[in-house]
Amino acid sequence: MRISHIWFDIGYTLLRMKREITYCQALKAFGEDVPVEILEKEFHWVDKLFMREYPGIFLKARGVYMPWFLGVLNYRLGIDLDVSAVDKAWEKIQKEIEDYWIPFDNVHEVLMELKDSALHMGVISNWDNTARGLLQRHGLIEYFDHCIISSEIGIDKPDPKIFNHAMQKANVTPQECIYVGDNYYDDAVGSREAGMQALILNRFGNLGVEEIDKCYGVKKMREPVIGIDRGASFTDFAVVRDRTLVDQLSIETRDWIKIGKALDQIRTQNPTGHLAFSGASSGMPPHIKKQVVVVPEIESIGLGGAIMAGCRTCLVVSMGTGSAMVHVDHQTITHVGGTGVGGGTIKGLAKLLCGVDHAAALEELALEGRATQINLTIGDLGLDDLSFLPADATVSNFASIKSESKEDKAAGILSLVAETIGIVASLCALHACCGDSIVAVGKVSTNKHVRETLKRVGALYQTRFLHPEHPGCATAYGAAIKYLNLKGENQ
Repeated sequence: MRISHIWFDIGYTLLRMKREITYCQALKAFGEDVPVEILEKEFHWVDKLFMREYPGIFLKARGVYMPWFLGVLNYRLGIDLDVSAVDKAWEKIQKEIEDYWIPFDNVHEVLMELKDSALHMGVISNWDNTARGLLQRHGLIEYFDHCIISSEIGIDKPDPKIFNHAMQKANVTPQECIYVGDNYYDDAVGSREAGMQALILNRFGNLGVEEIDKCYGVKKMREPVIGIDRGASFTDFAVVRDRTLVDQLSIETRDWIKIGKALDQIRTQNPTGHLAFSGASSGMPPHIKKQVVVVPEIESIGLGGAIMAGCRTCLVVSMGTGSAMVHVDHQTITHVGGTGVGGGTIKGLAKLLCGVDHAAALEELALEGRATQINLTIGDLGLDDLSFLPADATVSNFASIKSESKEDKAAGILSLVAETIGIVASLCALHACCGDSIVAVGKVSTNKHVRETLKRVGALYQTRFLHPEHPGCATAYGAAIKYLNLKGENQ
């Protein structure tokens, strides 16, 4: 039988709270700075735990469950604070927020499209007497033919009676209905027991809800965000959906016409109106300028690298045409240094000394060569007995040419660049007390010879270089994340 009615839950299906942003503010008052994106994930996990183990607990008075809830949340965050004091501070901030519940992105667009397709829609929700006013205030109630609220009829989900009551009101059979919710235990179990199909919106995959495979799993409802980073040599695109990188594109150009064509190409595959731009914006055509939100490049570098590597405190070294050093300390992001040595150096010296134009070709040559045939080393000076330095440690780059082979020259070029970046990054990281977490991003960081050299530099300076997946688009990814953070804060 054809589906004619779609029923929706309210909380975390149509509307969300500003709880992560406000809880972040409350924690700051106690000296704890936790990124919003981490709070979103941990709140989600604890939500699902309580929904599974203690059905109906969120319908109780705040004082019944909140200290308990925050205790579990703070434990997962690694925070040891007086729960009652934190809750009191948080509640004060919450009361100062006029619209604490707000619609998810594109809820209006989705509901309008469904209504235009001649589908009937309704609400079935566990809520108090504020439900209708909340839907009215956000302009949502007009989409629904029926609103079934638990407090009005005295039946709570997952009791199938509330779903049966809704179907009787609409004069439809279970086979004509789909129920859309976020809570497997209230929404999927209850609606399926009443004979409906269930769609679960679980924005973090099956995190906390291993039973998700028992119903249709829908992870995302919002359009993706496309982050764009225009550098000195390349322009990178990162498609981010629910804070996860789902697609990427890189073109070796700064030309705006070519950038526009590439943007059209990636938007064809990932339709969206959400565009974040970072990097060199000079000369941006008006038709692109009016579509994008420009975000600071340093914050894009820091956010992209830190989140990709799963770090809250680190030094992100962006190895592009030149190299930038960005310190991330929770939500504080600071540019702490850099060097003109980077991918541009590699390209220029590769052409000058080896006659090659492409980074991949130079890498192939370097893997067959030896930088010790080009550099002056500790061993060359007869200082092998220095216990804290290996014999092949560089004393001076390109200071002892023992070979004219392209392979050795290529190895020497990459060692020069990687050693310079690695030493500068190590000194910056040690100064910032995060020497064990140096996140290497940018296209140069994907080079095998560079990675091996950075590892050796780390051993000398007692630092550690981390290499996340997809480092080439880290800044574009960070731009998209910054865009999402700005939207959340502004709402």
